[in-house]
Amino acid sequence: MDELRKIFNSNRLPAFFVGAGMSKRYLKNMPSWDELLISVSDYIGISKTQYYGMKQLINEDNMQMPKLASLLENKIRDKVIDGTFNIDEALSDKLKTEIPNNVSFLKLLIAERLTKLEIKEDEKNSKRNKVIEEIN
Repeated sequence: MDELRKIFNSNRLPAFFVGAGMSKRYLKNMPSWDELLISVSDYIGISKTQYYGMKQLINEDNMQMPKLASLLENKIRDKVIDGTFNIDEALSDKLKTEIPNNVSFLKLLIAERLTKLEIKEDEKNSKRNKVIEEIN
């Protein structure tokens, strides 16, 4: 658990994704990819109906979620450029420092949400972590 806590508390942006099962196993209230993208969409003023419309554009594709994330990234960038969304108000001071580094606005908004999640503390995870520590 110490290693997970170090990663969770580090100053680095998250790498997407180790796997939904891994994230859901160790983080309280970890949303699915779809829930996460819906949450970001809603936050920037894109309705669920608009989100599902974007999703329908690429519904037949096996790479649906990455392509949907790309569409959403473009929408966010357009809203930042035209002034209808203020990214500075949405991010912590720590994450604002990443804007000049050309980190995508979508990644920053997702990072902002994920930093608020808590690590699960339960007996099952504690036993699993001990086994992982013994392997290392």
